Amino acid sequence: MPTMKARLRSIRDTKAAAGWADSHSVIVDRPVNGAGGAGLGFSGGQLLALAIGGCLHNSIQSVAHEMGVELQSVSVDVRIEFSGAPLVATRTHVKADAAPTIAGADIPALLERARLRSAVANSLARGAPISFDFASAPARRTARRSPPAAMTEQTRKKLAAKKASPAPAKPARERAKELAATAVKEALSRIDAPDDTKAERKRKLIAPPATEKIRKPR
Repeated sequence: MPTMKARLRSIRDTKAAAGWADSHSVIVDRPVNGAGGAGLGFSGGQLLALAIGGCLHNSIQSVAHEMGVELQSVSVDVRIEFSGAPLVATRTHVKADAAPTIAGADIPALLERARLRSAVANSLARGAPISFDFASAPARRTARRSPPAAMTEQTRKKLAAKKASPAPAKPARERAKELAATAVKEALSRIDAPDDTKAERKRKLIAPPATEKIRKPR
């Protein structure tokens, strides 16, 4: 049986997370003003809709290949309705269409075969069980620098001038985007480096997440 895995790690200084599988990555975040979110990436509900639509799209392309039908374009629209507290998906509607390059292809039959093959839609419709394994990570303390024992008058003046005219800070959203991009690059380099040996890959997987290396600008 095939097994697919994905990982997510929080991005330092944001409420977002970097998610990746193989060499592909995505940013997950809350909407703006939603529990501290900055809208840097997709929400969970949006990812659910994309998973349904993306899986169907791939199934359409796969079935078209088997039927010998060349498709010029494929469109999939997904609408999910949520209700309750906590929110639960109560209804999902999918609209799909495909345009062949040559007239005469049985597109309705192609789409129906793709629907029956769509793994995500089938899993949701059948209510596939989900198990959770929660582990508490120890709190990490940030090391503080001890003040110097002695400081010259010249050094004091430099520090005072620096505090009086600090460098202009980047907007929070711009800084968060930079952190997200850095987190994705570091995560992929740690997990998917082609030269890793088996032991080295294992060491990297159990090491602290790469995003922890990111530090706030001074």
